[in-house]
Amino acid sequence: RHALQSRYVGQYQQRPLESGGQIFKVGWWNWYSLSSTEAAPRPKGARLDPPYMLARRRNGSLDVDWVDVSVDATGGSTADDASALGLGIIVGKGERRFLLRDLTPGPSTWRQTIKHVAGAVKLAGELAGKQRKITVLIEHKALGQALIEQLEEAIIAGDLKYPDGTPIRARVEPYEPKGPKGERADAMEPDIAAGTFYLLDGDDANTGPYRGEIEGFPKADRDDRVDYTAQSLDFHRNPEAEWVDFFRKQREAARASGAQV
Repeated sequence: RHALQSRYVGQYQQRPLESGGQIFKVGWWNWYSLSSTEAAPRPKGARLDPPYMLARRRNGSLDVDWVDVSVDATGGSTADDASALGLGIIVGKGERRFLLRDLTPGPSTWRQTIKHVAGAVKLAGELAGKQRKITVLIEHKALGQALIEQLEEAIIAGDLKYPDGTPIRARVEPYEPKGPKGERADAMEPDIAAGTFYLLDGDDANTGPYRGEIEGFPKADRDDRVDYTAQSLDFHRNPEAEWVDFFRKQREAARASGAQV
């Protein structure tokens, strides 16, 4: 078990994934609600604290500092083995991060990608209300540049609107990934392990597939949700955060000593 780490259960116990998560553990997630302080049923091993109440302002918009539509663009293929379009809405309040909605549709054509991302921007406006800071983060690879240009044109033309018909003024931000997938996953580990990332309580139809992919990394079939989550967390990370540096030093020391991380 010590030598194989997450591969142990597949080789010796005939289970493809480690119970409770590979790198990311089910007990690391925090939970939030938009309507109740009562905890909803949660997966085995999850935290049992009452959910954090994500409040709304008087105008009905969510009381958050920023809203991201985070996009991990695809190469435009719908083949079974093609990469999926990773797509999610993440909002932030102080140091807390909240998954508002996972919208990952799977492998998508170019036209489908445009439609999915434009729909995600409009849904962000519907769910979060009118916000000063809405950013569309798009990984600058594959069809990313063309998607950036297409989306900017739609925003300038006022094609993407709030439910009341007001144009959504969002900023499209190209994003350059930092390092391979494993390093990007390592970078988001402190945020989730520290409990600063929240999932919507009682919304297992949406958070279940999301958790399955994140907790299954790197053994899960896909990792597109890891990519778009890491992208948003990195974009808003404070490089001077002392707790992040402390966590990484503790993790490196544990790995150097051969301890279970």
